[in-house]
Amino acid sequence: MRGEGREAGKAEGKAEDVLRLLKEKGSVSPGLCRAVYAQRDVEVLEQWLILAARAEKVEDFCVKAKLNPML
Repeated sequence: MRGEGREAGKAEGKAEDVLRLLKEKGSVSPGLCRAVYAQRDVEVLEQWLILAARAEKVEDFCVKAKLNPML
């Protein structure tokens, strides 16, 4: 159980990091925020963090991450 809680905490922290970067690049819809927080796979979130860092705009991130920016 402890491992699951730790993993959930890591996922939440990475989701916050992704969203922090995206918010510097433009407006982030509430739906996109929910989609990022709903992702529990830490490896996916790590990939999204790299994509968010490299993206010029939120829309660029969404295309590469295959997410709808208007969720």
